[in-house]
Amino acid sequence: MSSYNKDDYEWLKSHKLCVRCRHNTAAFGMVLCADCLAECSMRDIAYGTAQKTKWAKVRRERLKAQGICVNCGKNPAKQGVLLCESCQKKHNAKSRIYNHMHYVRTIRPEGMCRFCPKPVVPGKKLCAAHMMSETAKLDKARAEGKCNTDNHPWRKDWGKVRKSE
Repeated sequence: MSSYNKDDYEWLKSHKLCVRCRHNTAAFGMVLCADCLAECSMRDIAYGTAQKTKWAKVRRERLKAQGICVNCGKNPAKQGVLLCESCQKKHNAKSRIYNHMHYVRTIRPEGMCRFCPKPVVPGKKLCAAHMMSETAKLDKARAEGKCNTDNHPWRKDWGKVRKSE
């Protein structure tokens, strides 16, 4: 078998022969035959998937150690999160859409918790355990200033309605 060079490649390509096995006709729009394409594809899948996984893990750990967003690799990550501000917003939006599409509402009978089948606290819609966890979340949001209802449009409109009465 002769040494393989650019001239051989061009000749095989111009005659529509497979540049790998040099025997079969190349697939339409390709330089490899169907058999070589399948063989290369299987090899690439076996090698590429494992290699990409290794590279992704190494990249993620490197970016994490540097405090850079593990998604875009450009911006600094937020404190306590592995993503930057913009990637976090995109991730939250995608999650919201996904969760909305895959949300299955379970209708609980009256007097049962919204999240679990336990009886509710009188006058509320949650059981004692969920009431405590949701209250803690709300207190945290209020402390961070994320839950300011003073300037909410409904509150302003309601004030106008009450004054006009």
